[in-house]
Amino acid sequence: MGKQGSEQPRELNSRLKNNKMANVIDEIKENIEEGEEAAEEILKKGEEVIEEIVEKAEEKLRKKPDEKTSKDVSKEEPETEEKIVEIKKEPEKPKEDKKVEAVTEVKTESKEGKEENKVKIIYFVHGTTTDNEKGVSTGQSQGELSELGVKQSKELKDKIKGKKFDVVFSSDLKRAVDSAKIIFGDNVIQDKRLRECNYGDLNQAKEEKVKYEEHIDESFPDGESLKDVEKRIGEFLNEIREKYEGKNVAVVAHKAPQLAFEVLLNKKTWEQAIKEDWRKEGKWQPSWNYEITPEEKIGQKTETKKEEKKEEKPKEDEKTPEKKETIKEPVKIKEKPKKTEALISVENLPISTKHSAAICKYIKNKKIEHAISDLEQVLKFKKSVPMKGEVPHRKGEGVMSGRFPKKAVLRFIILLKSLSANSNHHGIEGPIIVEAISNIGSRPYGRFGWIRKKRTHVRLIAKSKKAEEKKEVKG
Repeated sequence: MGKQGSEQPRELNSRLKNNKMANVIDEIKENIEEGEEAAEEILKKGEEVIEEIVEKAEEKLRKKPDEKTSKDVSKEEPETEEKIVEIKKEPEKPKEDKKVEAVTEVKTESKEGKEENKVKIIYFVHGTTTDNEKGVSTGQSQGELSELGVKQSKELKDKIKGKKFDVVFSSDLKRAVDSAKIIFGDNVIQDKRLRECNYGDLNQAKEEKVKYEEHIDESFPDGESLKDVEKRIGEFLNEIREKYEGKNVAVVAHKAPQLAFEVLLNKKTWEQAIKEDWRKEGKWQPSWNYEITPEEKIGQKTETKKEEKKEEKPKEDEKTPEKKETIKEPVKIKEKPKKTEALISVENLPISTKHSAAICKYIKNKKIEHAISDLEQVLKFKKSVPMKGEVPHRKGEGVMSGRFPKKAVLRFIILLKSLSANSNHHGIEGPIIVEAISNIGSRPYGRFGWIRKKRTHVRLIAKSKKAEEKKEVKG
């Protein structure tokens, strides 16, 4: 019984607990149901409020569509502009790179074009002459190639077999023409501007007497200066630049024109060019290479500088108007009258007056070239100089009466070559020896006073053939 009594209160307690729990659970369920209902109501109210707001907004949009669109467009325009600017700014770098690449390509193409358009010149000096071997300055006399000179020209022809030239220019003096024809054949253009410097009275003089350093600006007596040579070579080069763009040109000429090439194309001074001349060491050099660009204007430095100074002067005058009155007019330089005759006058030549008088009669009224060739025949004993009052050589087959005054003939050949150079310099065409006079000079005594030496004055004048013909017609 005691055990059963104790078990009953326990069961009651457990039942009570279960009932309480069930009540609590029921209350919770009721609360939850109420909360769900409240939440649903809140949600419904929220949806209704949202619908009202949306309807109001739609009505506003319907009432004022134009205002909104205009405002929106005005607001959107700066944005779009900003976006466009940003888009433009971003690809600027690659554009610049492309431009740089394009510029470099254009520059490389222009450089290649310039190189293709350059006039390439190879300058050849004529072969050694007989005057070179004697130590004589030929100047504008014709001159003859020696055996060595002919050999040099033939060797040079073999050396340049692979090279092609579009045009070949040569000086019109014989030694240069002969060299050019041996090397290049007959297709040679002769140009007077490529002549050697005219040494005037020093043509055919000893090399020691012809000093280039003293005649850069000052002309040789009755000749020309190195600046005169530079001027005519400048004209020649400018003409080549215009006519023979992108061509290979060969030039055969002399010493002074080659030094002028150095001055004009390699920008040397005359003093520098003369100092560095290979001839001083006696080393023969066959050729030099030069180039002319199409844009390069040769021999116009001094003129451009003068023009710049003239342009600067008016600017100064604007500031100081008083100086305008003091400006001097440019001085007009009178052109020198052209000479119609060439003259050679030499005193106290160490030759016989009798022989020189006979030679004067022999060469008078002949062309200078013919007179020189006839006297050269006298040296070879193929012709003789006629003499009056004696018959040292009787007439026969191929022999005429007269003598072979070798010493006097050699002197006259030198004088005639100098006369030819002077007539070429003055532009006398087809010069004829109009006057040939010889007179007795002062005869000095010999060493011991037993013998008096022979001395003769000689005067030669040459005029153009046309001038003489006009005189004859007038007469």
